Parts: sequence; structure tokens; C-alpha cells
Amino acid sequence: MATIPTARDLMTKRVRAARPDWSLRELASFFTEHAISGAPVVSDYGTAIGVVSLTDIAHHDSEAEAASDAEEAPAYFLGEGGAAEKEDSLEQLRSRPQTTVKDIMMPAVFTVEEDVTIREVADRMVRGQLHRLLVVRAGTKRDIVGIVSTIDLLTWIRDQDALFSGSA
Repeated sequence: MATIPTARDLMTKRVRAARPDWSLRELASFFTEHAISGAPVVSDYGTAIGVVSLTDIAHHDSEAEAASDAEEAPAYFLGEGGAAEKEDSLEQLRSRPQTTVKDIMMPAVFTVEEDVTIREVADRMVRGQLHRLLVVRAGTKRDIVGIVSTIDLLTWIRDQDALFSGSA
């Protein structure tokens, strides 16, 4: 009788984490460099404090675009106003706070213990509409040992199909 796979069998052991103070440009570069679509966000102490994904960047960008469409354009963009008004408008743009990972992340961490079955992992992801779960050492809540993503689940399913169909 085959053993039922667990989160430990599916997980990616090397967890790449984002920092809350990164700019969105730094986050996008991080995702691109590591070919990932999301990551936990960790504090200075290495504690997971949230999760961030490409979806969070897209939501922020679409909200920012909608907000900027609603704002009235500064007079100098419309060819009106003098140098003093132009300098005031530029100063307003410079003084806007830069959006960081902390501003767009999901401030919750979703975990499973490393010994839960693949069925429990899939059920948790489906019920929570989650694309990734942090895997923690059994009996702990914070000792992260890996991450399971939808790609990890799909890879396992694909590999099982190959075993059953006889093709590799």
C-alpha cells in the first residue's frame, strides 16, 4: 500500500521571502529574478508577517490608475500656470510616499503543518482560495520549513498521471 503524500513531499524547501520596506519595483525584480509569482513577507526578525503576490501589484496599479484619473491634472500639465505653480506641483509629486510591500501585502499568513496529507493541503487551498501555503514544522506555528504552491500541486498530479498512464 502506497503512503499518502504530505506537504513535506510537495513543498519547495527554499522559501524566498520579500521584505516589507521594499518598493514595488524591487518586489517586481525579485519575482522576475526568481521566476515566482508570490512570497511570504518577513520582518527583521525573520518572522512571516504577510504574503505578497503579482496580483497585489496588479490591484495596486489599477487602483492607483483609477485614483490618478480622478485627480485634476496640475495646471502646468495643461499648459497653464507659471513657474511657481509648476514647482509646487512637482514638490507635491516628490513628497508623495513611495508604495512599499507592506502597503499592498495580505497581512495574514496561511500555514499547514508538514505532516498534513496532500488532500488536506489541496482542501485548504481551495477553501481559502489560496495560491500558496507556508509549511511549518509539526507542532509549531512559526518554524517555516517550506512552501506549497498551486504549481507544486499540479506538478504532483502531472507526475501521478505519468505513473498511471505508463508514459514519462
